[in-house]
Amino acid sequence: MIIISKFRESYDREGVLGPIKSIFRILFYFVGLGIALVVFLLFIGVIFFVIQGTANAQETGLLQVAYTKTDVALNNIPLVNNVYASAKNLVKVQQDPSLLIRDYGWRTDIEKNQDNQELGLVFIRKFSPLKETYLKNEEIVLTTSAEIKSLKKDSSIRFYCESKELEQGVITVNPNEPIPIRKDERIRIPVTCRIPGGSFGELSNDLQVSAKKIKLNAVYDFKTDSYLDVYTMQKSYLDDFINKGIDPFENEINPRLNKATGEVTPTTTYGPMKLILRLDYTQPLNEQGPFSNENTYLLGLKLEKTNSLWFGKINKINNIFINLPSNFELVDDNFESFFDFSETSSQDSGTFNRYKAKQEKINELNNQCDNYGGKDTIECADLFERGFILALTSFRINNIESPTLTKDYIGAEIDYDFQAETQTSVTLIKAIA
Repeated sequence: MIIISKFRESYDREGVLGPIKSIFRILFYFVGLGIALVVFLLFIGVIFFVIQGTANAQETGLLQVAYTKTDVALNNIPLVNNVYASAKNLVKVQQDPSLLIRDYGWRTDIEKNQDNQELGLVFIRKFSPLKETYLKNEEIVLTTSAEIKSLKKDSSIRFYCESKELEQGVITVNPNEPIPIRKDERIRIPVTCRIPGGSFGELSNDLQVSAKKIKLNAVYDFKTDSYLDVYTMQKSYLDDFINKGIDPFENEINPRLNKATGEVTPTTTYGPMKLILRLDYTQPLNEQGPFSNENTYLLGLKLEKTNSLWFGKINKINNIFINLPSNFELVDDNFESFFDFSETSSQDSGTFNRYKAKQEKINELNNQCDNYGGKDTIECADLFERGFILALTSFRINNIESPTLTKDYIGAEIDYDFQAETQTSVTLIKAIA
């Protein structure tokens, strides 16, 4: 009765075409309902298939193999690995919001030229096993080739392989002795890692396959320099300039100088880590200091990863030097006067006061992981990969002889071991009886 009344209403409203349109509406309604039901059933089927497939993959080890290979692949791709690391760092920032504060305000220009752009180590051939799969009792052999160039005198490089599932020393590497590298020398080194058969033990009864992550490390020493242009003017003359509205930098030409703020951008030499000098004061500086009751200026020094193209992390700090103009004096018990020396740059030359970090300070930096529960923690690995502040020190200006604007520079130098890394995965399969 309801359907007949609907047909009558449509006939009265639209004439002969009214009932025909109503029939098509009813047909389309039931067709649409049928399609929706089919899609719903398909969705339920897919969910069931994924659950079953995942459970089966989990039981046989396929899921773990896929995850390991994906993780290795993402970490080995430049730029992509940076995005991958950034995504993981979002969690770290959420856990430790002070990361953003510690990274803020540290900036530098990187000095690049034809010589130093080729510094450091690259793996010119992919680190990989000789076979796609290995039986659990087979010896596993992995190979690669590395190329390295150094501008540092008496440099050397050493290799070692590791897996979190094996004790240190189980995996042997060739070459197994440090290789010396002369200044300006570029060399290629074939590298082989061997894992004795059965090292990973038995696969469990449920697992048919299992992927093991293997990392190759190449540790070499590197030297990075940083310098910051510093301007000084006698306090009385500087006050007179400011009172008269005269810009003390009016005739100064320096692309790294922001005349409006009196800030200068430091410069660092190219390498796996960049060394950053930080001076948060408006220049020119004067002999009386930034405040009436404080005659010292704060100076920061930080070591930070250059970019994501450098795979690896800081292995250890060897030496830190700070070079100040002859009329500057470092005020810090963690540093000791080393000796005066003549330093020549492209613009200036003069005698500097040279300071070296004491061994206690070096040890403190190298042992920071003790604060995070040891070297094997994620926090420690992240710290030595991202970089960290080396020193928050201070200096005073003892005298300024010239009343006019004087330009000099503050320099810093760090000698450190960098640990280049590459990784791959090895797939183990259960022996066939």
